Amino acid sequence: MSVLFKAFKLLASHRASILVPPRSEVAVGLIASLGGWQVGLGIPTQVAVVRSMRVLFQEGPPAFLAALRTIPLPGLPALLVSLALMLAMIGLSGGWIATALALVAKKPINDQTWPGGLSCGKRILEWNIALLIWLALIGLFGCQLGLLVIRSGLVASPATSFLAIPSLLSFGGIVIWTLLLSFATYYLAISCIGTVVVVAEPQRKFWSLFGRVPRVFLATASWQGLGELLLLLIAWWCLKTAGSQLLLPFGPIGMGSPALAYSVIGMIFWSGLAVGDALFIMLVIMMAAITYYQGISRLGEQ
Repeated sequence: MSVLFKAFKLLASHRASILVPPRSEVAVGLIASLGGWQVGLGIPTQVAVVRSMRVLFQEGPPAFLAALRTIPLPGLPALLVSLALMLAMIGLSGGWIATALALVAKKPINDQTWPGGLSCGKRILEWNIALLIWLALIGLFGCQLGLLVIRSGLVASPATSFLAIPSLLSFGGIVIWTLLLSFATYYLAISCIGTVVVVAEPQRKFWSLFGRVPRVFLATASWQGLGELLLLLIAWWCLKTAGSQLLLPFGPIGMGSPALAYSVIGMIFWSGLAVGDALFIMLVIMMAAITYYQGISRLGEQ
């Protein structure tokens, strides 16, 4: 049975326990409130993005590039709300991770499960900050390596060999993006399972996690879960991108009640996509919890 199917089955059969665990009602309300503010404040930017995507398919790449320049940047309130939502989700994620671990291990979920996960909030934040710094350094190294390839090729090529320049640029670009994609994929896997390890093993020293997490992840002896996660991420992104087109009418709808009704329906639909984001995150947490228990089981620690 695939990791994705197991996670989906657990989430479907225990949706109330994982979405709103005991003593998490205030946290759920806070995240829902911040999410609502984010949706409302981000509508102008999202509408411009929807229009630019239509320009891409209707008028081609040149017009699309011009449309991108017209997209308004999110205002300060939108940025602050997004930052607050991100910090709240990171800080409170330990509660949901602890609940997911209990479900996978078939342990009872009681009033202590949620607070027990929240106690690891500081370590989760530190883990994510450390990984982001690591990823940024790797990305910088990859970019510098690609630029070195390009510059070396351009300097070594005679001035008359102008036909080699596109090939060198393409090769340099391939090097950069291959490195970034490889390390971004590895970061995705490590960060997902790593956050679970932080909560599952609170007694472990923080710096030892950087050796422990890859050991648990690689012990699963399969990248199936990661492949399913990437496919799920791509599928959800495509669905959201296609669904966001419904925010704007494809033809004239007039003024008055029809326009008002369409605006209300569009806002409700976009809020539904935000709820879908939350369900997607829960599914990822369940997949990470399953992967963790598979890893420690094969290490003989369960």
